[in-house]
Amino acid sequence: RMHGLVLRPKTRLQTLDAFPPDTEPIALRLWPVRSIAFVKYLDAEKAEQTFDSAAYIAKIDEQPAKIYTKTTWPSTRQYPAQVRVSAQVGYADNASIPKAIFSGVCLMVNHWYDNRSDSVRQMPTQAEYILQPYLLAPTL
Repeated sequence: RMHGLVLRPKTRLQTLDAFPPDTEPIALRLWPVRSIAFVKYLDAEKAEQTFDSAAYIAKIDEQPAKIYTKTTWPSTRQYPAQVRVSAQVGYADNASIPKAIFSGVCLMVNHWYDNRSDSVRQMPTQAEYILQPYLLAPTL
């Protein structure tokens, strides 16, 4: 995984300390997203609730993928990791992975092999250029 890129199919859980304000979307930190399994949260009484899938729109073709509420997000209390989003991420199979990703990874491995005594590890410029469309910007 590099900057959110997931190659193999996986189910991943993203946690948030709260829903975004008002109607702002939840931005997922992994890509590509194939589907959203659920959005769960702790309500004001600390009971786990499932946010109805009919109440949100998942735009999984965007990068990053985002979940938009059709109204407003539910009320929650301030607890760590109280909002959980489960998503199917990664490419369905090896044939689905863009060839540019394979090329970029091969360039990186070649660079690291040729410079294995170098203690500084950073992505080679050409590989970074090839992979840039597939990487999410780092989030804080």
